[in-house]
Amino acid sequence: MVPWLWSILACGEPEEIAPVCDTEYAAVSVLRFGRAEEGVCPGFDLDGHVTSSGDSEGCGAADYVDAEGNQGIDSSFAGLLPILDATEAAALEPLVQDFINNGTILLLLEMSGFDEGSDPGCGSFRVLRGADVPLVGTDGYLLPGQTLAIEDATALTPVGASHDDQGRYTATGFSFDLDVQIFDADIHLPISNGAARVWRAEDGRYVGSIGGGFPYASVLDALLETNIDAGLKELLPTVLEAAADLDLDGDGVCESISVTLEVELVRVWLYPDAVGA
Repeated sequence: MVPWLWSILACGEPEEIAPVCDTEYAAVSVLRFGRAEEGVCPGFDLDGHVTSSGDSEGCGAADYVDAEGNQGIDSSFAGLLPILDATEAAALEPLVQDFINNGTILLLLEMSGFDEGSDPGCGSFRVLRGADVPLVGTDGYLLPGQTLAIEDATALTPVGASHDDQGRYTATGFSFDLDVQIFDADIHLPISNGAARVWRAEDGRYVGSIGGGFPYASVLDALLETNIDAGLKELLPTVLEAAADLDLDGDGVCESISVTLEVELVRVWLYPDAVGA
């Protein structure tokens, strides 16, 4: 009798073997805010409700439809971009690129079970924060293949990840921080209720979208302390309050604005002592 068969007969069913999970790390090299055009906008249904304008549920801020025809897309920040584009904040995205290149905004995605053929038990996802000044290529974007350090991630619990019906890697229910500068104000955006969709492009790059909500009150307070135009200062409270479309704490008051980030990423490695963080 072959040895493996004897072991099954003698010991009963074999023990379940945990899957060996491959984990990939990718750094955000390009970040753009999702924009709306004729009611179509990239993003996610973050609140599980298709909201029409004035709807008592879903905070009354009308949702978008994405390019695939999915309804209920929460991306209210897209409606603010035309207003920002008419001010000095039009330079926001170039500033964000500078922050990425100098390491101020260094977001890394930890993606286990990324390939579609991976064991379903491998799917887990985290957004980590880099603690390095990254290497930048002659094209002005992060170099792939570099090794980076990260901030302490022991408090960040991975969330489950899987593949959608188009084979794209998806995850929901995570949080991360985004720091930007608007009107000379340093803005800290704690993004919660996060959702991500990532896939590998034909040229080998990672591309995708990350969505979530941030509380607008802290943003407003910081902006009002800057030397911005008096008319805009008067307009901002009304505009931001009207854009709030998420009630993340469930108290019946919308205090957060949904946002979609369209990203491009490059494959990176972590220093060995950071991988287990």
